[in-house]
Amino acid sequence: MEPLAADDPRQVGAFRLHSRLGSGGMGRVYLGSSPGGRAVAVKIVHPELARDPEFLARFRREVQAAEAVSGAYTAPVVGAGPDDSPPWLATAFVAGPSLAELVAVSGPLPEAAVWRLAGGLIEALQAIHGRGLVHRDLKPGNILIAVDGPRVIDFGISRAMAGTAVTAARTTMGTPAYMSPQQAEGREIGPPSDIFSLGSVIAFAATGTAPFDGGEMFSIAYKIVHAEPDLTRLPPALRGVVAGCLTKDPARRPTLAQLMDAVVGGSASLPGVAPGTFWPDPVAAIVARQTTPVADLVPAGGSAAGGGPANVTHTVRPAGLSAQRTDPPGPPVPTGPMGPEPGAGAAPPRRAGRWPLAVVGGVAVAAALGATLALVLRSGPSGPSHASGPTVSLSHVPAAASTPATAAASAAGTPTTSASSVAPASSLIAVTVCSEPAGGCNDPGASQIMEVRPKTIGVSGDGSGFVTALVWSDWGSPRATATGTLKVDDCNPDCASGTYTSYPATVTLAGLKPYGTGLEAYSTIVVQSPAANLTYTYTRDTVP
Repeated sequence: MEPLAADDPRQVGAFRLHSRLGSGGMGRVYLGSSPGGRAVAVKIVHPELARDPEFLARFRREVQAAEAVSGAYTAPVVGAGPDDSPPWLATAFVAGPSLAELVAVSGPLPEAAVWRLAGGLIEALQAIHGRGLVHRDLKPGNILIAVDGPRVIDFGISRAMAGTAVTAARTTMGTPAYMSPQQAEGREIGPPSDIFSLGSVIAFAATGTAPFDGGEMFSIAYKIVHAEPDLTRLPPALRGVVAGCLTKDPARRPTLAQLMDAVVGGSASLPGVAPGTFWPDPVAAIVARQTTPVADLVPAGGSAAGGGPANVTHTVRPAGLSAQRTDPPGPPVPTGPMGPEPGAGAAPPRRAGRWPLAVVGGVAVAAALGATLALVLRSGPSGPSHASGPTVSLSHVPAAASTPATAAASAAGTPTTSASSVAPASSLIAVTVCSEPAGGCNDPGASQIMEVRPKTIGVSGDGSGFVTALVWSDWGSPRATATGTLKVDDCNPDCASGTYTSYPATVTLAGLKPYGTGLEAYSTIVVQSPAANLTYTYTRDTVP
């Protein structure tokens, strides 16, 4: 929690803001209150997202659908301004730690508490799926633990974030250890994807570790798609429930109704809890100790504390009186049929010899939205060119012709600046690069792996090689460079359990090309590691 800064708004719709809870991929998150005193979490969209028409259209549809979700174990949407400047979303504030925080501080939950958690999460997903939504990012960080039960948050919003090229480096479509195989392979997903994630969450709550967690992110994703989980640490009854959720074929996973029957049967022999309470002892006491009262989240002196004088009244500009809804929400706006997941019917057509594997980092919740890593592993004939030693030079790339801004200036006889000081035109939203060039980034939907200053770039379609910990220089200029670490997997006995060897490496980018609206991407990518005697060069299919 932080006091409001001088540039933070004090009022959003009908909600008065008191403190900042966090900031990250989607924007800033604030603690607010309604005129009636109800505590809310207000999320104000990042300006870059607010300029993306595709995001705004999806955000508007998904917010309207999410407003209709009403479940005892979801944090409901209580207000939204999708047409305001900037757009915003308000949900009921939940006082309590996330499941991730609870387990990190107090350890795995006892079996009785895990069964209670599972029942609450199933009810939450029933409410979400019943309105035509798929959560897409169910994980311990998106589950808040209140004294009266769990609350699932951020349902529906990840779909709005999907496909926005400008935000690929800021947003998440799933968290590696909790993704379903369908997410990992970049397929269309439906409710069974959330059930797979639910199995991983239940296993984490009972053991402190997700079934596929551990190792490099590519290894995690490989195991999710190809390996069987180790569930030996789970109690036998829970083991059967989790194993059903983690079935690779989505058509063979249990339904939520079947899971609820399993929870009823599995918990029947365990001691009950007192009427009016949710968590069994000692979990109830632990949750109460880790719950911060709302009053303690408001800085001394009120909402103006730490943020300038009390008469500062920054507000979000409303689009009209209808932006803040006071009537009960109506039925959701249809977002299109969800249809069967691949496996239940025909799989979508895919290019021969390629399997997209989207690996993305986690979004923190209410308290802080996290940054994302979006990576795609692919294999195919259009892979990199390999050379022995650092033999590739980018000196042939004409820097002056790399950006539309400098090219136009040259044509008009206007002097241009040096490469290191080139500034993008005012209409330029972002400069990106393909973070997984081994498979190419010119397919539909590839904009999701175009990143701004990526921390990792994959150099092998099977996940056996990637350069990570990248530190960039001159980003946005015609020629950008980075230093990092190349990791190469010996794939012995297979790539999921092989050993990585690290080598120092450099990455050089050139050949800026426009794509989309207000976006540019580097079209030439060279990864060099003299220590490993390896060079990877990509010049084709690197821009959508």
